[in-house]
Amino acid sequence: MSPRFAAVPTASSQEASKGIFTSVCATGRLLDRVCALRYRAYLADELIRRNDVGRYFDAYDQQPNCQSCVTFYAGECVGAIRVCSHQPGSADDVPALAVFEREIRESVGLEQRFVELNSLVVAPEFRDRGGLATRLALLSRCANRVADSGVDSLIVVVPVLASEYLHEMGFKPASVAKRQPGLSFDAVLLSANDVSRVSRLLTDALHGAGVQSLT
Repeated sequence: MSPRFAAVPTASSQEASKGIFTSVCATGRLLDRVCALRYRAYLADELIRRNDVGRYFDAYDQQPNCQSCVTFYAGECVGAIRVCSHQPGSADDVPALAVFEREIRESVGLEQRFVELNSLVVAPEFRDRGGLATRLALLSRCANRVADSGVDSLIVVVPVLASEYLHEMGFKPASVAKRQPGLSFDAVLLSANDVSRVSRLLTDALHGAGVQSLT
């Protein structure tokens, strides 16, 4: 069983007025907003070149084993992440295997189920106001769902500079830095074989930061 996210509405007016983080699955037009948010975030960091459509997406966005999650704060779309599930024997696989296949085999194994978290972005205009809180809200929601689904392991691919705080959340380094396809930055693979512990640590960090999140 792969973790799935309920297709619930975005934040209500009451929740938005309180500044509560609300995370929902992204399909249809909402997925288009995720691709637009990715584009703005990557462009702000000079990780991609401008294009005519103002969107950043790849083939994994259309795979049935991948699902994006978007977070709203005060009614504003402030962050997004993508969740991809590895099922042994499935034709659909996760993006990290294209770059880190050997490292994934050694750290978590290809013969068991695992989930990859990738494409974590925060709206450029929101980073100074709540960048860390947005990342924690998204990661906590995903880790909770993965833990509930009984999946064995969790991996995440992040830029080198963004990896340090995840070490405190139960992730361990599993690779050296490598260049990512289609992007102009190096990233590292982190893995965790105790998903429940990661979920607890992220939830504690979220609450410790005083963040309200509806998951």
